[in-house]
This record gives sequence, structure tokens and C-alpha cells, in this order.
Amino acid sequence: DFDKDDYEDSVPLAAGDPLVHAGFRGALDSIAMRLKQLVVRAVVADARPDLPDAEPEDALKGWELVVTGHSLGGALATLFAFDVAEGLDAARGLPVRRPRSRPWFLPATGAWASREYPKFGTLTLVTLGAPRVGDVAFAARLDLAVPRHRRVVNGQDIVARLPRGFSYAHGGATVLLSASPEDAAVWVEGEDEGECPLRRGDGGLSGVVTNPARPGSPLATLLDDALAEAKTVRPFDMSSALEAARKVSGKAARTVSDASPSELAAAVGLDPAYVETELKMLSALSSGDAIEDHLEPAYFAAMQRARAEEVA
Repeated sequence: DFDKDDYEDSVPLAAGDPLVHAGFRGALDSIAMRLKQLVVRAVVADARPDLPDAEPEDALKGWELVVTGHSLGGALATLFAFDVAEGLDAARGLPVRRPRSRPWFLPATGAWASREYPKFGTLTLVTLGAPRVGDVAFAARLDLAVPRHRRVVNGQDIVARLPRGFSYAHGGATVLLSASPEDAAVWVEGEDEGECPLRRGDGGLSGVVTNPARPGSPLATLLDDALAEAKTVRPFDMSSALEAARKVSGKAARTVSDASPSELAAAVGLDPAYVETELKMLSALSSGDAIEDHLEPAYFAAMQRARAEEVA
């Protein structure tokens, strides 16, 4: 009875509520209930072969569930792991309505806390070449719900950097792989030094924009020179004004011709590291490496290299 259930279509979305990609959510919802039923069936049947229809509450506690997937499968694996993190309800797919009090992907509180579903003893999520599936609020909730989460990205894999824009964000810890001898075979976010290049632009402009006139930048130097020339202009003296303008124009032309693309971008407020990352991605797209790095054989080769270096 929809009039008495816990979901209400008329509840508006509150500011700050987590959001996920509608296409990924719809794809998972089409298989979620059957998938959860198969998982429960396999676990219970293995634990109690004499009682294949036994209740799963106790059986799931002794199991570790490892959810994994590549590309689109990685996106669906991310949403599936989040859905079962608070308990596996095999009687439904994903909720089709938001709860009266909270969105479906927020942890249960109050009256919701009384709804207990069987949970796995350990839940691990490992994705390969997975795209972003939700916004910053969702990524934060995902990290709380599924702390054992590794997101493996090979080289310049373009899919792992989609969707574009500044509203989507990645959750989990990034594991960068590379089959190129010029790069480290494996880099793990939070364990190795450095910043994850995929985090720039995650859910906003952090790591994308910077102070365009920071001291020492081409623009700051040009502005300082322009101010110095302005002070040489005599009141109501057109010739001195034209001479100052000529000098500033010449310096501006030299600044532009001598500056690198990243320096020019920084002059208008873009972070040079972000610009270098984007230029590297454009180069990979033009060469085809951005697509090739996404393919399963490329991931296999990169993991083989990482394994070989670890053994050596």
C-alpha cells in the first residue's frame, strides 16, 4: 500500500542531500533485487546445505563480501556496495521513493534504526576504471559506509575521469597503475607521497582555480610593471600616457610569447598542476592512450608489472 509505506513522492530534495547518476542507479535497480537474492541464496545454501531456505541473519556475519567491477560494472558495484552496507534487504531493488524523513542512501536513525537487515562480516569494494557515480555528499557517505574501498585507475584511463564537470566526485582511495617504465608501477593514495590527480575538480573548483595574481606570477609581474609605468604619466600629458601604454603593451606581448600554456592558464586563475593534468589527458586522447588504458588487457598488463616489481 503506497499510502502507508515509508516513502513519499512529495518530499522535496533538501539542500546538501547526496545525489547519484540517474542512469547508473536505474541500471543497478533493474537487477539489484535478483542479485541480492542470489547472493543470499548462495551464502545460506553454502552455510546450511540441509536448510537452503534458512534465515540469512547469522549466515552473512561469517562472510566477507567483495564487490568488484570494471567500467560500468565498477559504477554499479559502487552503488551496490553502498546499498548493502547497512544491511541486505533482498525483498527489494533500490527504493523508488525517498523516505519521508531522509534519502534512501543516508544511514538509518530514529524509527529507521529499528529496521535491521542481515549484514556481511566484512564488505570490500574494488573497482577498476570506474566513473564517478555521485556528488561530493554521496562520496563522503560512501567513504563512511564502505571504508574498505579501493578505486584502481590505469594510466590515462578516460572513463575513470568521467563524468566531467565539477559536481561529481570520487569516493574511496585511488590506486594508480602504469605499464610505462617512465612512471611508478603502482601508487596508492594515502600511502605514497603526492596528490591524486583525479581529485582535482572533484565536486568543485578545489585544485582547479588559484589566485591569478600570486606574487611572482607572470600576471602579477605585468601588473606591477603597469602600475610603475602609470606613475610616470604626467597629468594631462597625452604623449607620456601613450609612451607608458606602448611600454606596457610590449611587456604584455613578451610575457605571452615567453610563457608556457600552464603559465598563461595560471595568469587567468587556473592552477598550473590542473592545467598540466588536463593537457596530459588531451594528449592521451589524441594518441588513443586514454581509450587503450581503459581496456581490460591494459589493466591486466599494468597489474602484471606491479606484481612483478613487488615480487622483485
